[in-house]
Amino acid sequence: MPFEAPQRAGQADAASRLIRDNLSNRSKTMQNAVPAAGEAMPAAMSPEYHEAWKRARGLAKELSRALAAAGDAEFAHIRPAGTMCPIAFGNAPQEDPLLLAIDAYKKGCADYRELPDDDPVAEEAAIEATYGAPMQVLTEWEQPARSREAVVAALELLKSEHFVAGGMGIALLDACIQFAKGEMF
Repeated sequence: MPFEAPQRAGQADAASRLIRDNLSNRSKTMQNAVPAAGEAMPAAMSPEYHEAWKRARGLAKELSRALAAAGDAEFAHIRPAGTMCPIAFGNAPQEDPLLLAIDAYKKGCADYRELPDDDPVAEEAAIEATYGAPMQVLTEWEQPARSREAVVAALELLKSEHFVAGGMGIALLDACIQFAKGEMF
């Protein structure tokens, strides 16, 4: 005998009505429903339909060029007029310049550690060829971090390198503080 959940009187009728009403409302909102077997396929699209899509594609290309000219990593989400939130903008994920600079410094440090340390005279040239330039970039850094990942990377670098004071330490702390305050741009 299959299990049947106990129901109060009228509860089954109410559930049936709710399901029926939801299905009825769903079919009203589905504008381009797929025809059922045996139904006629829609006629070929009208010239107006094709012209509307041609215009939409042209406007989309124009919007794309305008977003590119703005210089940000913005994106636009456009829906037909009359729908909820027909136009929305957002930020596409992008690399944080501070994170890139920290990664370059870490790579330079790793490259330096791979060099033989038997020539103290060439040490200055080795530093310049590996982590020197990225370290200078970080020491002179003035922009705020733009992502949580960059803040974490900066704080981890400060901790691992014991740069709590000094040029790079102050610059990285400033970048993190500005991000935390919401001063990203």
